[in-house]
Amino acid sequence: WGIGLVRFENSVCGGEAGLQGTCYTRRQCSEIGGVGTASCASGIGVCCVIQITCGGSSSYNNTYFVSPNFPSPFTGGSTCTVTIQKCNPDICQIRIDFLTFSLAQPDENGTCVNDAFYVIGGASNVPVLCGENNGQHIYVDFNGDNDIQLVLNTNAAATTSRAWNFKITQIGCDCPTK
Repeated sequence: WGIGLVRFENSVCGGEAGLQGTCYTRRQCSEIGGVGTASCASGIGVCCVIQITCGGSSSYNNTYFVSPNFPSPFTGGSTCTVTIQKCNPDICQIRIDFLTFSLAQPDENGTCVNDAFYVIGGASNVPVLCGENNGQHIYVDFNGDNDIQLVLNTNAAATTSRAWNFKITQIGCDCPTK
């Protein structure tokens, strides 16, 4: 008897707690550091949700960038950076959905003095962001094949409880929503 090979599409799927993932085998999901949260592909695959935090990187679609110990508030001061790489050469853009985005407020001039979110390496000019931006989103174009870095600076002196959970979706060059 030979070993059977089953193939299925690595499509977007719904995981637990409303998070989206990609349908992979259990082994594939484990190898890429994801968590299988629900079944997909008629029970053959798992809906693999990928979450990264400070120091992480991802070249997978539907990656979540979360604050340390999310959903618990983060009160420390640090620089938290993640790197987003294209999942394939036909990707031109990312969409960052701020599911949770709670940082220290800007000063009276609108300047982010205690906490700040930066996007580095993209072809799009993204302003420095801070404060409350839950439910908002931005688009960032890739600059050729360069990676995009998302950087959050937090000031320990600020007595703000922070939390972030950003969904990063990769968008193809031929996609109508680009």
